[in-house]
Amino acid sequence: MPALSFSELRFAGMVAAGTKCQTIRPFKTGRAKQLKDNPKLHLWYRQRRPEGFKIGTAIMNSLEIIRIKPATIQLVKTGFEIPDYRLNPFAQTDGFSGWEEFYRWFENRYKEDLDEMPFSLIKWDYDSFVPDEATKSQALLHEVYA
Repeated sequence: MPALSFSELRFAGMVAAGTKCQTIRPFKTGRAKQLKDNPKLHLWYRQRRPEGFKIGTAIMNSLEIIRIKPATIQLVKTGFEIPDYRLNPFAQTDGFSGWEEFYRWFENRYKEDLDEMPFSLIKWDYDSFVPDEATKSQALLHEVYA
């Protein structure tokens, strides 16, 4: 049962509200196999921390290996690069205001390794999202992000 933990409350709120139905994580072969073998995702805010809580579950519908470049996203399998006009919508789907904020966030986190580092792009349908009972009472998520 793969778990995905979000470290920022804004992302957890977007997941709960259905405005964020994808996440990008450093690629690991074992993790990719685990996701393919069991596509039910357990979505958490700060899992294993005292302030953490389960957001809910969803069914993964897509797993792509990508590279994040200064001016594009490259799909590793095909070499296809997302055109410029699609970068802002892509970043917004991932919970950012646009491409610049998206790229800065990843650049700050992964530094000089970013351009060559493979990532897993994990997507799910909001229709498959089932909120955790405890999360339903997390009024902050709904007040801020609904």
